[in-house]
Amino acid sequence: MKKQLVTCPETAHLEEIGYIGDSDGEVLIVLRCSRFDPPADVTCAATCAQRMNCRVARARTQTLRG
Repeated sequence: MKKQLVTCPETAHLEEIGYIGDSDGEVLIVLRCSRFDPPADVTCAATCAQRMNCRVARARTQTLRG
């Protein structure tokens, strides 16, 4: 499980998430978030993961354009 600090799109607070990602750097599933108690009880839409994946896709596109 990878960990990263992100700004929660729903609360605008800094949260630590634990997630499983693929080899390209995209987030497949968010397993934990410090916003929730217990952290494994993630009950949001995981919009943070969608934002992270958009950043990965943009970076990949920019690299290909060179």
